[in-house]
Amino acid sequence: MFALIVVFYFALSLRRGLGVSKYLDNLLDDMKLASRRSLLDIPLPVTILRKNGEILWVNERFAEIARKNTLIGAQIDEISPGFNVRSLDSEHLFLGFSAKIGERVFKVYGTFSRSDSNRNAEQMFVLYWADETEFAALREEYKRTRPIAALIYLDGYDDMSSLSENNKATI
Repeated sequence: MFALIVVFYFALSLRRGLGVSKYLDNLLDDMKLASRRSLLDIPLPVTILRKNGEILWVNERFAEIARKNTLIGAQIDEISPGFNVRSLDSEHLFLGFSAKIGERVFKVYGTFSRSDSNRNAEQMFVLYWADETEFAALREEYKRTRPIAALIYLDGYDDMSSLSENNKATI
């Protein structure tokens, strides 16, 4: 009787294990599909780059702002002059950095990614471009138009005013 209970318990555990495993496989497949859909549907321009700066993929919004016929296979510094892929690290990607495409200014955020779960797989960057052209223009206008106050102290002002004609200040 005891042996029958043990066999029944192991059979039930095996069935549960297969059910959990199947559930996890389905969940991971759904997550992969959701992450692919989120890249396609995100309202920000997105690019995926190789570590050498070669563009592997762009979404429609990035293609609209880049205004170039062939983006796949191009170098990112051709689209955004001054863009240095070699300087990207996790801090720059997390905090964001500024980049220009044409006359537009973007704050670029990103993540590291691998093409496979294998550690030896090629490292890639997924970059999200937030347009801050209007904000940058507003910031520059603020810098140009803000008032400046100065306190000037002239040592020997009395001596200088006594040397001038008619004792009028020429300063």
